[in-house]
Parts: sequence; C-alpha cells; structure tokens
Amino acid sequence: MNNNERAFMTAASESSDAHGGSEVVDDVATILTKLGQEGMTEKEVWNGQLSLKRAGYIRLHANYNVENVDPGWSQAAPEFTITPLGMRWCLMREYGKSEYSKLVSDIRATKNQNIGLVADWAKRLKIDLLALQRILYAEEI
Repeated sequence: MNNNERAFMTAASESSDAHGGSEVVDDVATILTKLGQEGMTEKEVWNGQLSLKRAGYIRLHANYNVENVDPGWSQAAPEFTITPLGMRWCLMREYGKSEYSKLVSDIRATKNQNIGLVADWAKRLKIDLLALQRILYAEEI
C-alpha cells in the first residue's frame, strides 16, 4: 500500500468512526477535502480509491452524480464499503498488531463458549460493543 492509499484508508476509517463504526462510507466529499488539505489532488484520491478496490480493501457502490471528474476516472465512487480486509487494516492501525491479534483470539475463544448475544460477549471480554462488532466483521466470525 502506498502513501496515498494509506491516507485514503486512514480517512475512510475516520469517516467510519464518525458514523458509528459503519463499514459503509457514503460521503467521500469529506475524504476529498481532508486529503486535499494534505496535498493530494482529486485525481490522486480517485486513483488511490481504485487501487484499494482492486486490492480488495474497499468495494465501490456506484458513480452517482460525480461532477467534474476526469472521464478516465469515471469508475471512482462517492460511496463505498470498507471490506473485511480493509476493516482489519483499520483495526490493526488502531490497536496495533499484537493487541489486535489478542482481541481476535479472545473473541474466537468466547465464541466457542456459546455465550449468546454479542452484547454479552462484549461485557465478558470488557470490550466496546462497536469494536467487537467491527472485529467480528473484519475476521468474518
């Protein structure tokens, strides 16, 4: 992953956090603004988005009413989903590899104990419910 792609994924992760941890990002305008302030051109943002799509980190929804975009980049989309692979990248960035691995191990062990509701797992693991749900999604547990 190059610097532009890392910057895009970081901004996508922040956007996800701002919207309650949803893996769906429905406002790329905020990401464009943030990355533009960091010196990335719109074309570089779209290029990074397409590279991340090809690598499996995000899934593009569609190209709705995107104005003033170079026709060569018409596959870029203002709405996308962070895939489990992309969410795993975001979570490892947030927690660090070793802490994230421990969380995943603890969650898998808890799953095998048939505790019941995910909220009960979160209480038992002493982890935020949203974080648990994001890990379950990322690891496809």
